[in-house]
Amino acid sequence: MLEQAVVQLSECEARLERIVAKVPGLFFQMRQGSTGLIQFSFLSEGCEILLGISPESLYANARQLFAQIIEEDRKSWSTQLRQ
Repeated sequence: MLEQAVVQLSECEARLERIVAKVPGLFFQMRQGSTGLIQFSFLSEGCEILLGISPESLYANARQLFAQIIEEDRKSWSTQLRQ
């Protein structure tokens, strides 16, 4: 039974990866810790195309994404993030 669940999970993850790879844009999941530090737990390859920043680089330093947000949108972004 456990083996079957592992196989099903693997198949589901593979399907999701195929879908994400075909959709233009950037898929990401980020988390904010109790200290306020933001980290990504998932980044699609779209970040390289859209931002010119590799997923590995963003995993190491999420602030690189926020540096891409234009000044006039940063306050709104920050507010939405807190909500």
